[in-house]
Amino acid sequence: MNTSIEERLVDTLKTVGDTLGPEDVPSLELGRARDGKSLFARPMLIVAAAAASVAVAVGGVAVVRDEGPLAERPLARPSGTHQVQVFLCRKTSSNVACQQRNTTQQLRGEIRRVLTSAPGVEKVEYESLQDAWERFQDKFAESMAKEDAKVGDIPDSFRVTTRTASDAQKVRQIVLGRDGVDQVVTL
Repeated sequence: MNTSIEERLVDTLKTVGDTLGPEDVPSLELGRARDGKSLFARPMLIVAAAAASVAVAVGGVAVVRDEGPLAERPLARPSGTHQVQVFLCRKTSSNVACQQRNTTQQLRGEIRRVLTSAPGVEKVEYESLQDAWERFQDKFAESMAKEDAKVGDIPDSFRVTTRTASDAQKVRQIVLGRDGVDQVVTL
């Protein structure tokens, strides 16, 4: 059966959406930020938010795509494994728990220790700010949005590979709400 990219994207977004609960979605505050500046006066915040959303969507499509330049990159996960991506806090994060601070090296180490010791975890990989920016530049090579992004706009993260979907959900619950963790996405 030949399904279109749009259909696969819808299925992937639905799958990701099913893993989110109300506690995962920050409240929407339009108009002004805490510092009194208009949110729309912060173009990098808007670009970063859009980039993160599109990165999750494109990442899901890249996992199932079998032709073209995306297939050259090792995006597909091994059969029978599940992934969780743990995005770390940045000063620009909209998550109030981040308190407009970057995750410290000490917190990053604690998060890594928690992830590596969680049951069912096969692999934990750290994606630095530089690596995240380069991946964003590669994915959006033809886009005007990439010209406005700079290193640090795309958050660093941990990519966690687990044996089962249940293990992935357990990892998600373990790190969700921890100091230094902005968002957790189960792929």
